Amino acid sequence: MIEWPDQRANAERLRRRLLEVCNRRGVPVNYKREVKMQDGTPAWGLASEQGIEMEYQDDVIAEVHTLVHELSHCCLHVGGDDVSRRQEEFEANTIASILLEAYGVGPQTPRDRITERIAKAANFLIREVEHEKGCDVAESLSNFTAALEAYGR
Repeated sequence: MIEWPDQRANAERLRRRLLEVCNRRGVPVNYKREVKMQDGTPAWGLASEQGIEMEYQDDVIAEVHTLVHELSHCCLHVGGDDVSRRQEEFEANTIASILLEAYGVGPQTPRDRITERIAKAANFLIREVEHEKGCDVAESLSNFTAALEAYGR
């Protein structure tokens, strides 16, 4: 597990690393004053085949949560997927919670106890596997970026 000084510093570092991942994988991230879904509903972020649109946020922890959430949509859902919107959101929230927990940012107010429990269990297993393999959390992020390649990014 990477030990960074505090939650806000962890979020800053993770944001930089995630933006580097997006850049390497050709997923543009554009910041805007206002982001809306196709039906006009306001959103903090939006993933599409063109990349990720992010609304400016004052809180870096909330911003990194949104970035991971939208990047998760790019990995799993862009290009058509035969799952419900509810399942898409659950998957993206779960991935965000797992990464935030693994990098010392922690879930931002989990939407439900299930996501929080999944994130904690996944983080525990990541630490145990890394202990056995002698690798670090940076390798876990490279595994996440490999998922981007698998989905054509």
